[in-house]
Amino acid sequence: MRIPFRTGDGETVWFYVLEQTRFYGMSYLLVTEDADAEETEVYILKDTSREDSEEAVYEMVEDEQELNAVAGLFRELVEDAELVEDAEFSGNEKVVEEAGDEAVGEPEK
Repeated sequence: MRIPFRTGDGETVWFYVLEQTRFYGMSYLLVTEDADAEETEVYILKDTSREDSEEAVYEMVEDEQELNAVAGLFRELVEDAELVEDAEFSGNEKVVEEAGDEAVGEPEK
């Protein structure tokens, strides 16, 4: 499944969801821009939306300690994933998806 990610400057980037997990009550997604590449960069997004919200809001995990802890969980779930930071996606980027399985816009499966 692909979901849209809106950057701080309003650009929309589409990510493929590779895996998801929960850690200390928070939801996290492991995403990439190219799911078919033999080697690709992956990113970790954290659900920062309110519990009563109809839409989920995800932000890049930037805290190094949190990133390392969640990356360890994803490494156990997905082999051969290289977790990297990318300055292009730092700041107040957000992914917004509707409650349920469909993302805002036209997600592709």
